[in-house]
Amino acid sequence: MPATQWKRRGGRLSVLSKNVTVEQPLQGVIHPIAPGRYVKVVVADTGVGIQEEAKRRIFEPYFTTKEMGKGTGMGLSMLHGIMESYGGGIAMNSSPGRGAEFELFFPLVDALPEQDHVLPEARISAGSERILFIDDEQMIVDMVDKILKRLGYRVTPCRSPEKALRLLEVDPPIVE
Repeated sequence: MPATQWKRRGGRLSVLSKNVTVEQPLQGVIHPIAPGRYVKVVVADTGVGIQEEAKRRIFEPYFTTKEMGKGTGMGLSMLHGIMESYGGGIAMNSSPGRGAEFELFFPLVDALPEQDHVLPEARISAGSERILFIDDEQMIVDMVDKILKRLGYRVTPCRSPEKALRLLEVDPPIVE
């Protein structure tokens, strides 16, 4: 299948998918990929590439090379966890000035297992307690605030530990 490409501000992003059979170890693999059949998705760009120091940490939660407020660093960490939990894998090739390429290997499934029964709908417990939530990333604060409020909690979102301490001094929690 031909790659789909997007061009923005001088760079190029390409996405390609195809079925492959892995018969031997691959180069640049983040964690071992067992021999077998996979759907391989290649995402490549012509950007600045990834520095060696960043390559070692790129899949760590909250690691980012972006400036404050421009990203959480959760995307590649979550991708790594998803791929690992489903028996897939990731290979990365990049060098400074030459862009980056990620190869994602999704295990092929011949058929879905038959379901003998329907699982009961999961219930998410709700609360009404007060929560003071603190994080320095506005996007995380907004997301957690919204989720907790939907669950019935009374949330005070905060991006500054100093402000959180002032709030606690003015309105301390009731400890029973």
